[in-house]
Order: sequence, then structure tokens, then C-alpha cells
Amino acid sequence: MLSALSVCSVRRITIAASSLCCTLLLTSAGAAQEPPRTEARQPAERGPATVSHSLADVLSHAETHAPLLATAEARVDVAKAGVAAEAPWFPANPELGVGLGSRSSSGNTGFEFEFSLAQELELAGEQGLRRKAARANARVAELGRDAIRWELHVEIHRLFNQLLLMDERRRQAERFVDFSESLQEIAAGQVKAGEEAPLTLLVAQADVAQTKSVLLRVRQQEATTSASLKGLIGWPQSRPLRVDGVLPPTSRAPATAELLKLMAKHHPSLKMRQEAISASQARLRAERRQAWPNPTIGASYGREAGLAGQPSNDVLLFNLSVPFPLWQRNQGGIARALAERDVAASQQAAVRNRLETNLQMTASALDSAAAQVELYENSVVPRLEQNLSSLQKAYELGEVGLMQVSQTRERLLDGTRRYLDARISYFAARAALEGFVGTELPETGREKS
Repeated sequence: MLSALSVCSVRRITIAASSLCCTLLLTSAGAAQEPPRTEARQPAERGPATVSHSLADVLSHAETHAPLLATAEARVDVAKAGVAAEAPWFPANPELGVGLGSRSSSGNTGFEFEFSLAQELELAGEQGLRRKAARANARVAELGRDAIRWELHVEIHRLFNQLLLMDERRRQAERFVDFSESLQEIAAGQVKAGEEAPLTLLVAQADVAQTKSVLLRVRQQEATTSASLKGLIGWPQSRPLRVDGVLPPTSRAPATAELLKLMAKHHPSLKMRQEAISASQARLRAERRQAWPNPTIGASYGREAGLAGQPSNDVLLFNLSVPFPLWQRNQGGIARALAERDVAASQQAAVRNRLETNLQMTASALDSAAAQVELYENSVVPRLEQNLSSLQKAYELGEVGLMQVSQTRERLLDGTRRYLDARISYFAARAALEGFVGTELPETGREKS
């Protein structure tokens, strides 16, 4: 008799579980697009005194504290020192010469001395060309700093969005922990009352351990992401950093032709490479002009001693000397400048090719991630809270067994994990695409198909 009742009970539970799963799928498919807001736990370390920081706050802090920017600023200062080195009007300091000696003849000796002053001149415009080259080098360093600033902006934006999503993932994991703990309490009561076998409580405890394990991994990932963001912007690791913001809706990437136009107009690395070519050409012109000889002008005054009762003589001379460029014609400097020009041109082509390739690959990845997000928003997420409540109520009423609840809960947990993974991939791809384009993308791209 008892065996027959058990078989009937199992059949009733199986039929009820099948009916419930069908109901959950129908309610998920017909749900609205907007995911519900679940009740969030507030960790103990996030008390009322914790201040939330927006993306603008984080970027502003990075502008004055980021180690990468500090290094880039130091490189700019080094390049500007080259401009200061070309400030003097003359290529070399004047030379002062002093000569002292004596003249002897037929036993007579007289004292003589001579003073001379000479200055090398540049008459072929070398100095102006060197100044232009130094200013071009400083401009390259400034554009290099801008490129680093943009890369920093992109990475900060990615980590900031990831922290927002990790916060959402943590709240979802906490909701599943609450759900599993509620089922464990119900199972413990049923086992105590003799309505369920002790094995049921073991299953409930295993579910609690699994959901808590997921929560621990999420918290560890959140802490790792926060530490990365702190290190990037120069935030003390001992101070908490809580971020606050609203993520834009997902959308497809703009057309490739539009992205390439934006890249050519805005990307700082392309601007830097173009300026590097101009700087190398300016250095080449300066090196070629440097091969021209520099004349030296000077004057000397001397006093020749008179001998044998002769009076002393004053001698004043004006001097001009010009080197004859026979062996040294600045061959090494010109060769280096030519090589640097070729390197700058090849680097520009390589950077452009890399950016265009990565841009198209990332745009494709962004579209794929947006499609996955759309799929989960339409099928899994909208009725999550209602589905969990329905599962718990059905278990309390004895309409389904704990094994069916556990399996359904596992599928819902896996679905929400995949949904958040897709969103993380989407915003990471969006940040990477902005990095390759050189400017922030508009809030809306192509319409979802």
C-alpha cells in the first residue's frame, strides 16, 4: 500500500514539475524587455560614509594621479628640454685666447703678449631648422601623451563598467543564496516533521554550498577588478573605491565605413605618427644643412716688444676662418635622419593597418555580444524573480520535489551567469572599439535586427 502511494506521489510530482517548467518558459518568453530590479544586500564594509564615484570622478582622479600619465608628462618635459637647448643664437660659445712670451735677439730680450676673441657663426639657417625639429619632437611627445591618456581612458571605462556589472552579478548571486537558504529551511522543517527523507536536506545543503561558492567567486572577481582600477588611476589600495553609474543600452556597432572615418579623424596614435613623420623630415633638413661649413670670425690684439732700443709695436688683427668640408660632411647625421624618416613612415602604416584590422574584428565581436544580450533579455532575465518565487511556493506546497527545484534553479543560475557574461563581453568590446576608433561611440548604433 505504501509503495503504491509512493509511486503515485512521484508521478504527481513529475507531472507538476513538467507543468511548472512549461509555465516558466511561457512567462519568460512573453515577458517585457526590462529586467527587474532585485533587492540588493549592503555589505558591512559599505556603510553610509562610503562615497560613490562617477566615471567623471574616476577620470579626473586619473588625470592627476595615474602613474602612466606621470611618465608620459616626464617624456614631454624631456622633449621640451630639446627645444630649450636650441634657444641660444650662436652654435658655440666665444673663445678667448691669451698668449704670453718673450722675444730674444742678439742678447736682448723683450716681453710680448696677445689677446684674441673668436666666435663661430651659422649663416645657412641651421639654427632655425634645428629649432623646428626640436619643436616637432616636443609635439610628438605631447601627442604620445595624448595617446596614452586615451588608452588610459578606454581601460578605465572598461573597468568602471565591469565593476558596475560585477555589482549586479554579486546582487544576483546573493539572491540565489537567499533562495537556496530558504529552501534549506523548508527542507529542514519537512525532514524534522518526517515528511521528507534526510537525503532531501543533504541536497538542499549542497545547493546552499554551491550558490555560496558562486558568490565567493563573484566577490573575488569584484575585488580584483577594483584593485586593477585603483592601480590604474593611482588610487590608494587601502581606501575603498565604490563606483556608481548607469550603463547605456546595448546596440550594434556603427557601420565600418563610419568607424574608419572617425578613426582617421580622432585617433591620437595616427596623429602622433603623422607628426613623427613631419619631425623626421625636419631633422633631415637640419642634418643636411648642418653639413654646410660654419665660418669663425674674430679679432686679436698683441704687443710686440722692441729690441735694441726700438719702441714696442701694437698689432690689431681681424680674423676669418672657414673649414673646408672635404672629409666630414655630416654623413652619419644625414644617414640617421633618413633611416628615422623611413621608420616613421613604416610605423604609421603599421599602426593604421593594426587599428583598421582590430577595429573590424572588435566591431564584429560587439555585434555578436549585443545579439547574445538581446537573446537572454528576451528569454531568461525578465521574469527571474517571479520564477524563483514560483519555485519556492511550489516546493512549499509539495507540487514539486527538491531535485526538480534544484535542477531548475541551476538552469536559472546558469542563464543569469551567461547573461551577465554576455553583458561584460559587450561593454569590454565597446570599450575596445572606442579605443581603436579614438573617440567615444554614440549611445545608439545600428538598430538590432
